Amino acid sequence: LADVNVAGVTDGQTIIWDDTNSEWIPLAGNLFLDVEATSVKSDSFVETHSVTTGVIDCAVSNIFSAVLTAPVTLSFTNVPAVDGAYACTLDLTAAGNAVTWPAGVVWPTATPPALSAGRDVIVFFTRDAGTTWNGFVAGQEMG
Repeated sequence: LADVNVAGVTDGQTIIWDDTNSEWIPLAGNLFLDVEATSVKSDSFVETHSVTTGVIDCAVSNIFSAVLTAPVTLSFTNVPAVDGAYACTLDLTAAGNAVTWPAGVVWPTATPPALSAGRDVIVFFTRDAGTTWNGFVAGQEMG
């Protein structure tokens, strides 16, 4: 903190820019209390990843990978009820195994994808807390 000349800051405390006085100051209270944002910009964003055997648990991750060793019926659980949309990605190696897609998934031209012999990346999004999922192939034979 010596680099920005902020006095009276304790370890772990957040600092904010004071436009009025053109200086960094310690934040008193919670930065995100009563904030209504229409957009947020970040210099970095890290998504979470989990390996799944068929259950896409939206409370755990938003990127899932699966290498199938047998046919599987996929399902979604813990879908957040958000004002907007929720999306997740499935990095899937079906290895010739059949996939039964979750209830409520709609595909372009109402046709589920023909899975490749390699890795396929499938993206799902919902705007109604998981009643209807839009599914589409983001890539096939990813290597």
